[in-house]
Amino acid sequence: MTVRVTENERAMLLDVLESPFQDGNEPVGHAVWTDELCETRSHAAILGSLVKKGLLGQQDRGREAICWLTAAGGEAIAEELAAYRAEHNIDETA
Repeated sequence: MTVRVTENERAMLLDVLESPFQDGNEPVGHAVWTDELCETRSHAAILGSLVKKGLLGQQDRGREAICWLTAAGGEAIAEELAAYRAEHNIDETA
């Protein structure tokens, strides 16, 4: 099942993937600090939406809060990146 991802949600998923605390080889399930991602209330709302959709997991609140990419989130971002590559005629094999 494909979950609809907004532009803001896509940006946050990419922020999770690009976090300096992220493990680039195994990003699913690897926790990052949410305060790094949520500089404003609107960012917190985007995070909440991704958690509700099951694309991110979250634990704790405030400065101790962490989040992580779920398996569903990994699939969603892979689909988004594949669509982007197709739309822009990007060949990964080149």
